[in-house]
Amino acid sequence: MNVFLGIDVGTTNIKCLVLGEDGRILKVLHSPTPKNKEGGVEFLDLELTRSYVKSVIEKVGKLHSLAAIAFSSFGETVIPVRQREVLTKPVMWYDRSTYRLWESHRESVDSLAAYRITGVENSYTFSLYKILLQKEAFKPEEVENW
Repeated sequence: MNVFLGIDVGTTNIKCLVLGEDGRILKVLHSPTPKNKEGGVEFLDLELTRSYVKSVIEKVGKLHSLAAIAFSSFGETVIPVRQREVLTKPVMWYDRSTYRLWESHRESVDSLAAYRITGVENSYTFSLYKILLQKEAFKPEEVENW
């Protein structure tokens, strides 16, 4: 039977739904979202997350034919990459380590057209501030992609 797998990497748990072709939920799997704290900053543990997601895909794939896999995730974060290698773990979306950067750039970011015309409120949780935080740890030439 063809099935669809939905995987949500959430703040608290990773939730996985196996849906039949008719949209019925056939199975629900979940596991706590792996996180760790380093230097007062909370990060998502990418390796443990990848390992869990891979195990779910393999488990479902042994029982059914996977027609599609969809992912969703928690609020904004970024992962600096160089030559397809992850340079550091992503900061959890809610971590307040970016708050000081938000305070110091708030006025200039608030003035950008996107914020003025969309109604989205500038927040310390945005990926922009995660990039600025991580730029403090890396030289510009060390990061190819965010």
